Amino acid sequence: MLCINFLLFVVCIAYSEQCFCVPFSVCSLKDISDTEEFNSLKLNMWGFPCESDADVCCDVRCGERRLDTQPFNDNTSYRIFNSHTKANFAEFPWMLAIFYRNGYRCGGSLIHPQVALTAAHCVDKLGPYKVRAGDWDRYSRNEPLEHEDRAAAKIIIHGAYDAHSLKNDIALIIVDKPFPLQENIGVVCLPPENSNPIPKECLVTGWGKTSHQSRYSNILNKATFPMVSHSFCEMALQMASLGPWFKLDSTFICAGGEKKDSCKGDGGSPLMCGIADTKNVYEQFGIVSWGLICGTTDAPGVYVSVAKFVNWIDRQMVLNGFNNSVYKYDRK
Repeated sequence: MLCINFLLFVVCIAYSEQCFCVPFSVCSLKDISDTEEFNSLKLNMWGFPCESDADVCCDVRCGERRLDTQPFNDNTSYRIFNSHTKANFAEFPWMLAIFYRNGYRCGGSLIHPQVALTAAHCVDKLGPYKVRAGDWDRYSRNEPLEHEDRAAAKIIIHGAYDAHSLKNDIALIIVDKPFPLQENIGVVCLPPENSNPIPKECLVTGWGKTSHQSRYSNILNKATFPMVSHSFCEMALQMASLGPWFKLDSTFICAGGEKKDSCKGDGGSPLMCGIADTKNVYEQFGIVSWGLICGTTDAPGVYVSVAKFVNWIDRQMVLNGFNNSVYKYDRK
């Protein structure tokens, strides 16, 4: 919903979660060229909460990967195993870094300007936790746009989370104030309940280790991993080291294999798959959960199946006063 004139003032306030004050350049209505019409979207002119004259209140589409961003020259080159490469600055604007007691701990994703999605094992200790959005190089501020930090105000861990087996390894972080949506900060889409990814390969991003013995990466990395069936994944994990009695819980999905995997520090990071008949729009189907020694075996990596938990996420959003339509892609 766009709030474009004074008559919609009451509607916008009543449904303030439906539109967000953002720079016009990231608004979905990019075809507005008439000056008078553009000015009508400057909600602060009518007393709306947009603080900047360059901001408008509009629906922001989730899951838009920014392929128009240019590689940021930092004179480094990073590859994890044989499949990971450096992401471009702001290419995945929903990517988050989660810090525990000021040290980097995990990745995460932004599903609402004030709500992060991550793995439960990333936040199952007493805080404090901090969430960072819009970052690319964790050790540099020499970037086109600055990152934003927020304190974790509330952590919601799934009630059936098992720290031993990592079943139901999913959590939400509500931050103390919303992140500003801009070119390097956006929200990812979540898939419909119990749906399956359509593409055979999906993307993973993270700042995890580049090998079992290395340090965490300072540059955000990306990798394309093949999706693997549940039965094949279970068999591969059994043969790798877990034995014939191991059973992979139905709430997990798998990707990678053939020594292609995420690694320590990638926990909580998103596994994203493209939406059919769209151009560079992604839904998050997985959360990095666990694997076997950072791709040193042929066993795939194991991810929380987000599609199995969408109803749980929806309920938690409503219970905490947030709109759960922000991360839903409209297929109409």
